[in-house]
Amino acid sequence: MHAGRGDRALRIKSVIFKNYRQFADVHIDFYRKGNDLHIFVGKNGAGKTNFLNGINWCLYGDEPHLARDSQALPLLNVKALELGSDDESTQEVLVNVVVETGPDREIMFLRKARFKTNKRNNQPSCILEDSQFEVRLIDQKGNTKIVTDEEAQRYVERLVPKRIREFFFFDGERLDSYFKASAGPIIKSSVFEISRINTLDQVERKLDAVLKEIRREATKLNPMADDLRKKLEEAENYLENINNQIEEYNNQIIMAKEKLEEIEEELRKVPGTDIDIVLRELKNLRGELETKRQFCEQKIKEKQDILVQVGPVIMLWPAIRKTLQIIAEKRENREIPPNIPKDLLESVLRNNSCDVCGRTLDDSARIRIEDMLREIKLTSEVYQRLIYIEGILKSYHLEKAKRFIKDLRKLTEEIGAFEKDLQRIQTDIQKREESLSNFNIEKIRELQAERKELTEVLGINQKRQGELGAYKKALESKIEGLKNQLTKELKKAASIRKTQKELLFCEKALEVLRCAKERIIEKTMRTIGEETDTVFKNLIWKTSSFKNVKIDKDFNLSLIHETGYDCLGSVSAGERELLALSFTLALHKVSGFESSILIDTPVARMSDEHRENFADIFAKLSKDKQVILLFTPSEYTTEISKVMNHIASTRHRIIVSEDEKEAQIERLC
Repeated sequence: MHAGRGDRALRIKSVIFKNYRQFADVHIDFYRKGNDLHIFVGKNGAGKTNFLNGINWCLYGDEPHLARDSQALPLLNVKALELGSDDESTQEVLVNVVVETGPDREIMFLRKARFKTNKRNNQPSCILEDSQFEVRLIDQKGNTKIVTDEEAQRYVERLVPKRIREFFFFDGERLDSYFKASAGPIIKSSVFEISRINTLDQVERKLDAVLKEIRREATKLNPMADDLRKKLEEAENYLENINNQIEEYNNQIIMAKEKLEEIEEELRKVPGTDIDIVLRELKNLRGELETKRQFCEQKIKEKQDILVQVGPVIMLWPAIRKTLQIIAEKRENREIPPNIPKDLLESVLRNNSCDVCGRTLDDSARIRIEDMLREIKLTSEVYQRLIYIEGILKSYHLEKAKRFIKDLRKLTEEIGAFEKDLQRIQTDIQKREESLSNFNIEKIRELQAERKELTEVLGINQKRQGELGAYKKALESKIEGLKNQLTKELKKAASIRKTQKELLFCEKALEVLRCAKERIIEKTMRTIGEETDTVFKNLIWKTSSFKNVKIDKDFNLSLIHETGYDCLGSVSAGERELLALSFTLALHKVSGFESSILIDTPVARMSDEHRENFADIFAKLSKDKQVILLFTPSEYTTEISKVMNHIASTRHRIIVSEDEKEAQIERLC
C-alpha cells in the first residue's frame, strides 16, 4: 500500500473466525514479503465463498454470496452446535478483521453473534440472542479507541462503502453480470463515491442555498424583483421536481429492462419454444390421442365380433371340409339315400302330380320316382342326421369363410395403424411433458403475464420520460430568461451594490463549480475508459477482435468490436468477467482508492489463454496492492501456479473434515 493515502488506503492484516460456518477456529495472518499476493486453494464446498462472506459479515453484517445449501444452515458452526449440551446454553460466533490504513495505523473490526442452543430430542437448534459490532482504532503509540454501532459502521463506510464493495470483494462467477441493465447507475454512483466527485455535489448544494438566500436579501425592498425571484425559485423547484421525475422514470425503465431480461432468461430455459405453444401442442396431442384410442377400440370390437362369429368355423374348417368330403363319397357310392323325403315321393305317385310344381306325371317321371323309392333301402336315424349335418356345414361355404378372413385382415391392419399412431402420439406427449417437467407451469404463466405488463409499462415510462425531457428544455429556457430579467431589475437599485456583487460572485462560483464538475466527470470517465481498455487488452488473447472500450455519460460500458458495433452482449461470460476486472482495476488506479482486492473463483469462466494473462496482470498488480485470490484446484493450473507460487507472500490450502462439518486452513508458505 502507498503510505500517505491516509484513510483511503486499506490492507487486510489478519482475519479470525470463531464458530463461523465451516470455520470453527481459524486465524490467518497476511504477512507480506515482496508481492502482496495471497493464494487460497480449496475444493468446491470447502469454504472459499464463506471466507468471502465472513469478511462481508464482519464489515457489513450480511452475507451477499451465500450459497443455497448454506442458506439452510445456521451461522453457528454445525459441529459446535451438535457438541453443545442437552440443556440450553449460549455459543458465540465471532469474526475479527484487522486492517492497516497507514504506517503503524490499524483498525480492528469485530462482529459477534450470540446464539441460544439446545439438543432436545437429539435435534440441535439455535436462536439468535443478540449481536454487536465494534471498531477498535489503534494509533502509532498503541493506544486503542473503541467505537460501536452506528459510529463503528461509519468507519467501514469511510474505508469501503457498502454500496461499492462489489468492486473490491468479488465473487468471480458473478462478475459477468456486472454489465446488466442496471449497471450504469451503480457504476456511476461507484465512480462518484470512489473518486470523491460526490463531494462537489455537496458543495454545489451549499452554494445554491447561499445564492437563494442572497437573492431573497437583494429583492426584499423591490417588489418587481421579488416577484421575479419567486417565479425563478418556483421554476427552479419545478425543474428539480422534473429532474427527479426523469430520474425516477429512468430507474423504473432500467429496472423494467433488467426484470425483462431476467424473465426472458427464465423463459429461455424451456427447451424448444414458448411455453404456451408447448401447452397448446400438449392439449391437441391429448385430444388426438383420445380420438384415436376410441377409433382403435371400435375396430378391436368389430374384430372381436367377427371372431365370435367365424372363429369356430375357421378353427374347425379342416374337420368341416373332411366331413363334407366323407358325406359326398358315401352319396357317390349310394350309401346315402337321395336327400328327398320318402313321404313326398309316395304322395307324388298317389296324386299322379308333383306337389311342388303341380305338373302331371308322365310315364318316365313315374318310373323315375318308383326307382327312387326302390333305391331308398333304409331311412335310418344315422343317415337322416348325416343329411342334416351336411346342410348345416354347407351353410358355412368356403367363400363366406374367405370373406370373413379378408375382413379380419383389413381390421387387423387398421388396428395396427391406429396402434402406431397412438405410440407416436404418446412419444410426442412424453417429450413435451419431459420438457416441462422441471418447470412450474403456473409460475411460467405468471412470468409471461408479467413480461407483457412490464413491456407495456416500459413503453409508457419511455414516452413519459421523453415528454418530461422536452418540458425540461422549455423550463430551462424559461429559468434563463427569468435570471436575465432579475439581473436587469436588480441593476436598477443603486443601494444594493454590495449585495449585487455578492450575488454575481456566488452565481459565477456556482457556474465555475458546475463546469469544473462536468470536466472532472468527463475526464474521469474518459480516463477510466482508456485504462479499462488498456488492462482488458492485456488480459484478452484475441486483441484484434476488439477496437476499444467506451463509457458513455451515464457510465454504461460498451465493448466495441473491430467492425464498429457494441458486442458486449454477445461476448462470452469469461470475456465479460475480464472486462469487469479491467474496469475495477482501472477504477482503483484512476481514483487512488487503495483498497485490497479479494476474488473468489477468479478464473472459473476463463479460457486457458486468458488465465495466463490473468496471472501476469495480478502478479504485477500485487507489487502495489494487496491481492487475495481463492481458487479451486482445477482453476489453479500449472500455468497460473508457475507465475504465482514464487511471488506469493502466503499460500494456503483449505481442508474439509471427513464429516464435511468443519474446514481448516493450512498455510503452505
